Amino acid sequence: MISLGYHLLAGAVFGFLFSFLSLCSIAFASVFKAFLYIFFSMFCTLLFYYGLYCINGGMTHFYLMAVFLWGLYLYYHLFYEMLLPLFFYIKKMFRPLKKKLGFAKKKIYAIIEKQREKRRRSKLKNEQRKKKRKNEKV
Repeated sequence: MISLGYHLLAGAVFGFLFSFLSLCSIAFASVFKAFLYIFFSMFCTLLFYYGLYCINGGMTHFYLMAVFLWGLYLYYHLFYEMLLPLFFYIKKMFRPLKKKLGFAKKKIYAIIEKQREKRRRSKLKNEQRKKKRKNEKV
């Protein structure tokens, strides 16, 4: 009975975390998003089997996986629409932090670009001086 409840709860929690991750990762590049989903799935699987190991030695059966999927189904059909405003609120709370980090990133890129331009100009000047010296020696 404990394994059944654990699988049901794990399915609902996985659905909750996956839907939140899907909402937050909309702006990411597709390659980064793919890695994010892969690592998220691996992390959730590790946590799931660790909890299952503590309960019954890590054994699972087909009917327990069906209960896990039933937990996913229940979450998406009963709780997803209720929790969607919460997801948007959490995302909105982190928006000022995202803007500040974006502004800092732009400043850093501007400094890097300015230094790159200085190095390029000094390199051109050095090359021109070397050419001038070669012409004077000849």
